[in-house]
Amino acid sequence: MWEISELLERIEREKRAAAVRSMIFSLILGGACILIGLCWWERLVSPWPVAWQVWAVLSAAALLPLLSAEVDWLGRWWWLPRCPECGARLRHLLPVLRRCPECRRVIIADRRAFLPGYVPPVSESRKPFVGNTVGSFVGQWVAASVGVLLPALILFGIVHQVGMANLSRLTAASLVWLGGLVIFYNWCGRSGMEKLEAMMRWIDRKCDRFNRKIIPNYRNRLPDPAHLCPHCRREPDHVLAAVIGHCSCCGGPILQVAEDTDSPAMMDGRNIRRYRKIRRYAWLMLAGLLGLWLFWSLRRDGREWVMGCCVVLAGLLVGGGLRQLRREWRLRFRCPFCRYPNDPEGILGQTGHCAGCFRKLVRDETPETERSGTEKRAGGE
Repeated sequence: MWEISELLERIEREKRAAAVRSMIFSLILGGACILIGLCWWERLVSPWPVAWQVWAVLSAAALLPLLSAEVDWLGRWWWLPRCPECGARLRHLLPVLRRCPECRRVIIADRRAFLPGYVPPVSESRKPFVGNTVGSFVGQWVAASVGVLLPALILFGIVHQVGMANLSRLTAASLVWLGGLVIFYNWCGRSGMEKLEAMMRWIDRKCDRFNRKIIPNYRNRLPDPAHLCPHCRREPDHVLAAVIGHCSCCGGPILQVAEDTDSPAMMDGRNIRRYRKIRRYAWLMLAGLLGLWLFWSLRRDGREWVMGCCVVLAGLLVGGGLRQLRREWRLRFRCPFCRYPNDPEGILGQTGHCAGCFRKLVRDETPETERSGTEKRAGGE
C-alpha cells in the first residue's frame, strides 16, 4: 500500500521525466525534418509528380504532431505504476480516491490528521471558476495567434519568397519550417502556457470590477479563504470533497464524511466498468463505420446509400444492446433519490456516489464479495 504524499511526488517526478523525454524526441524529430529539407528533399522529390509532392508534405505535417503525441503517450504509459492487489496498470488512477480504478480496493494510505478550517460553498457545489472572462478572452486570442496565424504567416512568407513555380523547393522549405515549428511548440509551448495562464490571472485581477459588470453570476478567480484546503491552501473540487472528504489537489482529509453501508439494491462496480468498456468499443465501431461511409460516398458509384443504411442499422443495434445490458446488469445511472442523471464516466464511476445528492449508489468490492462471486460461478458451472 502506498502513502499518498510519496505517490504524488513520484507521479510528479515521472511526469517531469516524461516531458523531458518528449522534448528530446521532438528535438530529434524536428532536427531530422530540417536536415532532410535542407540537404535531400529537393533532389528526392523533383522527379515526382506535383500531386505526390504536395501529398508528401501534407502527410509529414499530419504525422509529425501525431508521432510527438504518441511518444508522449508511450512515455506516460511506461512509468504507470501497477496495482499491488490486482496487478493492473493504473491508467486512470486518482490518488485522492484511495482506490484502484480496476478492482476498487484501497491501495493508498494517508497518515495526515484531519485539519478543520475548510468550509464548502453553501450556495452550490461547484468547481473552480472557468468561465469566459477578460483574461481568458485575451489568452484565447494570444493562443490562436500563435497556434494558427504564425504558421499561416510562415507559409505565406515561404510562398512569397520561393514562389509556386519551383514546387520541389517550396515543399523543401515547408518541411524545414515544419520541423522548426515542432521544436518550437514542444520546447516553448509548455512554459508558454504557464506564462499565458499567469497573464490571464493577472488580467482578471486587474479587471475584476469589469468582469462583475459584464458576466452574470461571476465569481472571482481568487476564492474565499474558507473554501481553501487547510493542507495545501488550494481550492479543491467541492463535489469530490463533499463525497469523499479529501482534497482533490493534495488528498488531505478536509471533511468528516459519514460512511454509507452497502445494500443489495446498489449497482455492481464491475458491471459498470464492463459497460463503460463495451460502450467505448461500440462508439469506436460506429465512428469507423461512419468514416467508411464518408470514404465510400466520395466514390459516387451509387452504392453509398447501402453503407448509410448499414451505419443506421448498426447505430440502432448498438443502442438496443446497451439498453439491454443496463437492464440485465441493473445499471440505473439516474439517482433514485434526487433523479440526477449520473454519467458512468464521471463522479459515479470514480467514487460510486451520486454527483447530485452525494449518496452511495455503488457497493464496494471487497475480497469477500469477490470470493463469493467466484464460488457462485463455480457452483453454476
